[in-house]
Amino acid sequence: MAALSARPSAQPIPGVSGDVASATIPVRIYYEDTDAGGLVHHSNYLRYFERGREHLLGCDKLLTLFARSGRSFVVASITVLYKKGAVWGDVLEIRTSTRVHSPYRVEFRQDVYRGEELLVEGHVFMATVEGEGAAMRLCKFPDYILNGDVPTIPGLRSSSEGSGEGAAGTAARERKPPRRRLPPPRRKNKSASAAARGWKVFGAEADAQCVMTVYLDDTDFTGICYNSNYLKWMERARANAIGISTLADLRGRSDEDGGGVGAAIYRAELTFKKGAGFGDTVVISTLARIESEYRVAFLHEIRRVPRDIAALRKAQGTTDALFSEEEFAALPLLVSAEISLVFLGDGGKGGLVKLPDAVNRFLN
Repeated sequence: MAALSARPSAQPIPGVSGDVASATIPVRIYYEDTDAGGLVHHSNYLRYFERGREHLLGCDKLLTLFARSGRSFVVASITVLYKKGAVWGDVLEIRTSTRVHSPYRVEFRQDVYRGEELLVEGHVFMATVEGEGAAMRLCKFPDYILNGDVPTIPGLRSSSEGSGEGAAGTAARERKPPRRRLPPPRRKNKSASAAARGWKVFGAEADAQCVMTVYLDDTDFTGICYNSNYLKWMERARANAIGISTLADLRGRSDEDGGGVGAAIYRAELTFKKGAGFGDTVVISTLARIESEYRVAFLHEIRRVPRDIAALRKAQGTTDALFSEEEFAALPLLVSAEISLVFLGDGGKGGLVKLPDAVNRFLN
């Protein structure tokens, strides 16, 4: 994970501030951050979150850690709640704070503000790994963190034995006011099948799976696909199921036809198991269910197709054929996600509107 500096003694970034519990960095929105809807693309907020975490952890420490031991930080899960979209020309603040759960797990609360207006709330859980590719494995946070040498991550020392903090320090931590957190996720019955939980194939059966190849620009310097790109892949899978032309027509509808509407992400929950690498073939499954007359949810899984299976399918001319339910379940799981969408008027820039008939027809 590349990084900015968290310590004032390292080369400071103009406009960047930080203290022992949190850090704030500015982000200006350029053309390249937006999409055809006129708003910042939802996946880009994950990139802004990364910058905030890197600033908090410290560039010099992260670079040294990776160079000397091959250890780096990886994202285990992300939950994002989108409240309002940023637009070209905005100057945002990414406010990052931390909470330590164990020597193996740290939580980052990351919020995006425009002035004092909250646009996006995020929770990111991270772990430390060593090695690369298939040899990558979980390990404890590096010694410099466990020894309490990073003042921007309070509490890590207390998660190790022999912190020497004493009763006074413990009492002081217990007197701190509770942190405001995102609402807990709905309790899921994981033993029930997706169909039993109301998930259905969205669109034609042939669109239930989307096969993609991982290109070089999908990856970062560790050789693994960058986390925000999985959101883009899932969006392509949904767009294929709905139909690109259908989405374009909805956005460009005339006022006589009810006006243009555009889809927007309301909430996204992603869990990362393994990373896709350059040259990998991945298959994305898409199921959906109506949550209300205003919201539709999608359930995605991204699984990697082993290279021998991909080569066999290519030789047999069945590259685009669907995997059976059993074949798909046997593929290595990389990422799972539940994503809720809403639709906005004025071509995607206005207020909340009911789900278009084109969406309801797929599931009713």
